Amino acid sequence: MSSSKTDNDRSRIHELSEPRFIATSFTSDLLVAKNRRVIELMNERNYTSPFFDCIATDLEIDLHGHRLIGLKGFVEGYKAVADASPGLHVKITNASGIVDEALQSGTVILHVILSSYYDTTSRLATERASTILSCWTRENDRWLVYSYKMYCGIQAVP
Repeated sequence: MSSSKTDNDRSRIHELSEPRFIATSFTSDLLVAKNRRVIELMNERNYTSPFFDCIATDLEIDLHGHRLIGLKGFVEGYKAVADASPGLHVKITNASGIVDEALQSGTVILHVILSSYYDTTSRLATERASTILSCWTRENDRWLVYSYKMYCGIQAVP
């Protein structure tokens, strides 16, 4: 086996390994990157990645009146939506984060497009603009998301 093939194989293995190393110069960039990775994993329907250790055990999600808690709730909630919308894909169109290092907290706002989202009102698969708000806290030198809310737009994207 040639040296370059071995190097390429190592590079590919590193690329696929979890969790990914995220090189950032600002904490806000780190939190945005973590949000992006969570959405990538959800789009891939990868519900068991070690990367999800960034989800707080007491994370609460309200999904259509059902209270879901922690990683299990997060995954159950996404699966429920994905099962109703098998082609569901979340595309981030804009992202920004703000961090207060003194308070060890941060907030990330993601503007997204949900494609192949099944709209229960129109009963059609559609695209819908939405906003995700995630709140983070730093505990024991790691960042955990403790609140994750999605606000769906009223009308489909033209």
